[in-house]
Amino acid sequence: MSIIGELKNSYGNHFQDLFTKLMKQKYGNRYQATATNGKTGDLKVDGVLDFKIAYAVYAPEVFTEDKLLKKLDSDFNGFMEIRKNGKYWQQITNYVFIIKNTREGITPKIFDLITNFNQNFSVKILTMSDLEQLYNGYLPFSEDGTLLNDDSEVSLETIQAIKQLKEKGIEFAIATGRSFNSANKIRKKIGLEIYLICNNGANIYNKNGELIKNNVMPADLIRKVVRFLTENKIGYFGFDGSGANFYVPYGTEIDDEFLKEHTPHYIKSSEDIDKLPALEKILIIEEDSERIYEIKDLIHDNFDDELEIVISADDCLDLNIKGCSKRGGVEYISQELEINPKEIMAFGDSGNDYKMLKYVGHPVAMKDSFMSKRDFENKTDFTNDESGVAKYLQQYFNL
Repeated sequence: MSIIGELKNSYGNHFQDLFTKLMKQKYGNRYQATATNGKTGDLKVDGVLDFKIAYAVYAPEVFTEDKLLKKLDSDFNGFMEIRKNGKYWQQITNYVFIIKNTREGITPKIFDLITNFNQNFSVKILTMSDLEQLYNGYLPFSEDGTLLNDDSEVSLETIQAIKQLKEKGIEFAIATGRSFNSANKIRKKIGLEIYLICNNGANIYNKNGELIKNNVMPADLIRKVVRFLTENKIGYFGFDGSGANFYVPYGTEIDDEFLKEHTPHYIKSSEDIDKLPALEKILIIEEDSERIYEIKDLIHDNFDDELEIVISADDCLDLNIKGCSKRGGVEYISQELEINPKEIMAFGDSGNDYKMLKYVGHPVAMKDSFMSKRDFENKTDFTNDESGVAKYLQQYFNL
């Protein structure tokens, strides 16, 4: 039986031991279970990751909402009191509850409680489905260091801030290098009707999820670029307008979680290249940071007049049709809503955010990000993993 199967059939201390085993498998010595400390017990923390993320595990045989609410309140407030006294947990920046429940999701009462916690600290809940994703190899490192935290999740604090802004009549949009399928998951998590700018502005969706603008690279250009990448032994992911299909060289290793929402088409030969359709974005991933800049320069030398070429992360290079960008997406939506760019606030962290931030009247760079080193006056006081966007909005709009 897999460790997930064991977790599903265990409770109490046994569940906690298995959770420790799972975290050790994924993170090695980066995760440490906490030892009991005499009468003080585990000091409201069952384990710590990277000396900054604390975990509290709750897996009772009989689950009730009232008991859970009391447990969450007791553990978190006990943790904060210990931290306040200055003896333990000073380096902790995030507190995570691991909850084994008979059903997925959280109730409104639990949501309100966690939202209240998040006014003072970054708190989240993980359930069995989240542990299954972790076990199945989904390493949740964010492609978006702005709205999402380091677990590729939108914090409850951020969701609450967005909802409060929507209630005030303020429109909200997500601008991302992700495909529609990936971006739409974020929108569903937030639970509100908001605009989506996907694939760096290649496709734009209205609040109902309907495509309203499309910027694609024509098939003849795609085939020329892919042939060039193949000749220079450069791997790639090509995304079409459906948000579901992608094209990769045969033999490319692909994350299982990604395959749940996207259909691969493998390029094995020159004939396959000749059959490639128009695509919205080509993504190049290269772990060698020096090599990614070499590839960028090489593509610039050959396709500068035809492509937007942007380093979107330390290991990612995005290719779009010339003129396609997040800035273009924001501009398009602002015209649709008849909003002056000077009245727009935008947050960004990466190279593909630069033009967008330069376009709006109130640009904000995320703390400790690539954009924070550029010439932007406004910066968040907290990182993406500390709900930096939410905290900035709370202060600016007095939420």
